[in-house]
Amino acid sequence: MALVRQFQLALVPVVGGARLAKRLTVRTGATLLAIAMVFGLCTLPAGAATGSGSNLTTSPVSVTLSGMPGETVTTYLQLQNNGLNPTPIQVKLEKFRASGDLGQAAIYDPGSNDLSMSWVHFSDTSFIAQPGVWKQIKMTIIIPETAAFGYYYAVVFSPVAKTSPIPGNNAFRGANAILVLLNVRTPGEKNQLQIASFSAAQNIYQYLPVSFSVKIRNMGDIYAAPRGDIYISAGDGSGKTLDTIELNKAQGNVLPGTDRVFALTWDDGFPRYVTKRLNGQIVSDAKGQPQTELSWDLSKLSHLRFGRYTARLVMVYNDGVRDIPLTASVSFWVIPWSILLVMLVVAALVGLGLWSVVRVVVRRPRRIHLG
Repeated sequence: MALVRQFQLALVPVVGGARLAKRLTVRTGATLLAIAMVFGLCTLPAGAATGSGSNLTTSPVSVTLSGMPGETVTTYLQLQNNGLNPTPIQVKLEKFRASGDLGQAAIYDPGSNDLSMSWVHFSDTSFIAQPGVWKQIKMTIIIPETAAFGYYYAVVFSPVAKTSPIPGNNAFRGANAILVLLNVRTPGEKNQLQIASFSAAQNIYQYLPVSFSVKIRNMGDIYAAPRGDIYISAGDGSGKTLDTIELNKAQGNVLPGTDRVFALTWDDGFPRYVTKRLNGQIVSDAKGQPQTELSWDLSKLSHLRFGRYTARLVMVYNDGVRDIPLTASVSFWVIPWSILLVMLVVAALVGLGLWSVVRVVVRRPRRIHLG
């Protein structure tokens, strides 16, 4: 059975496979860590993986390549050793696939029967990474005439330990991976996305933020990137747009035959819940989850939200010929119970005070002066 490893992936756009994305440094521990953009998945938080293993930087985080059957495509991958000592590195080719719908991917060894692995060649398959020096590796893919649609490679850079606990085996201290998406353009290529679901986490909110979930399904045979916006308006959605939320800002793709969930929030309100911080650091609860607190930013006073709202999703994808629009909508309520209760108490006190004053005035005896 092929070994499968699962990772959370970072997302940085890459143009034409030749542009280097933002360099991302990762300290890996005892398990293999892929720092890459698959089709554009959710962003990996900084410092998400720190351990006593290797200290490497790989660039770009991901590559997208495109070619026709019979063509040869190339790209350049880079690695830097951030440690103090020279480190032996092995370059290994594997593949990846989507794992679940929450922005994760699984890297696996496809085995010797996968002929597409033989199309790929590297200028170096092993080298010594010198401290503070960038090492460039040329990756060449010779596309055969029989190739079609998408191929998803993972180039794994593995530091090799000087000694191994098992004679004859290399011991890996951790690794980085760059994911490479190859689109072999052929006639009949099908590009099709659909909105599988669009929902709000709750029907009623007391304060913002409102959490949305957009599930996109790829019904085609090649990865595709949805784009669009969510338009927020009061009432049934026919009124003025209050706010706009961009869908898939990081230009993420959805692999064929899979679902991808995009999580978005609307937080333009007064008051609103924000992540609690102490001395600039996020405060977490006993379970390690970030705590929230209510923010009373008076500059947002005019953004007090109350009533029924509608979120309308307008999404577009390209089917290879033209842009195809898709729409969906969801309604929810914002009812600030605490503020309404305080206003009700204040109104009751004011009313009681006025009633008391009127009562005293009415009951005060009138004096009649006779001439």
